[in-house]
Amino acid sequence: MVQNDVAALCNAGHQSFVDCLKLLLSYKDEDNFTVWKSIASTIGDLSSLIEYTEYFNQYKKYRLNLFSSIQKKLGWNATANEDPLVAMLRPIILTIRGKSGDQEVIDEANKRFEQHVNGNLIDPNIRGAVYNIASRYGNENTQEQLRKLYKEAVMNEEKNRLLNAMGQSSNPAIIESTLQFVFEGDNVRMQDIYVGVIGCVSSRIGRDIVWKFLQNKWTTIVERYGEKSSFLTTFVECCLSGFVDEKTASEIQSFFDSANTPIVTRAVKQVVETIQMRSKVLKRDSKAIEEYLSQY
Repeated sequence: MVQNDVAALCNAGHQSFVDCLKLLLSYKDEDNFTVWKSIASTIGDLSSLIEYTEYFNQYKKYRLNLFSSIQKKLGWNATANEDPLVAMLRPIILTIRGKSGDQEVIDEANKRFEQHVNGNLIDPNIRGAVYNIASRYGNENTQEQLRKLYKEAVMNEEKNRLLNAMGQSSNPAIIESTLQFVFEGDNVRMQDIYVGVIGCVSSRIGRDIVWKFLQNKWTTIVERYGEKSSFLTTFVECCLSGFVDEKTASEIQSFFDSANTPIVTRAVKQVVETIQMRSKVLKRDSKAIEEYLSQY
């Protein structure tokens, strides 16, 4: 797809990400699932960069503009004989709109979440979106409701939706309590812990909290999983690749140089290289992106 090629060129330094942002707007009236899934992926990658800037709020307004038409087309409810791909696209769009601050989407998600808690169950296809949005803007009571639903859930797919949502909060204290819930005791199966952690690193503030948590608990985590467990590699790759500054890259390298966990050596190298690349991209394009987004 053209937008994928442009994004790759931007990452390689051959084009500015402003070109990518402009191109994506030309797809506003597109309704093909594959195209929108690709766009959502690119937008997600850009979000994890731009949230480290002063103009992230302008970027969220850009996202609202980009996804406005498709969200209106899809709405909240499935239609008769709906294409399964449409059903897969709907939660992706709703989540992006909700995280971008669309108050109507936030209010509707909160309403549906409360109805779900009270027994009027949400369509499984949009549960993930509703859970994530409710968690992002919710409070401790919301988290307690998510945990209760998690403990009562039977299907592993449903448990993972809830587990991922718990970490989506914008409240640092809630993210910390989510990490405790995920790692301590037998609340979560060992093979599912990473699902909760991925939710926690979905935001800038969450990444910082998870990085500190891993530093403090690394020895315990290694003992729990075993020093040769591939889960350790998964933790490193999933938790630490989203940073954008050389200082954190150096901290990560230094920490694992002394951690004596050989299985993660290659993953750490890749993470550090990824952070360094992201740092260069942001330094190179930041001013141009800021100027472009100033219209929002």
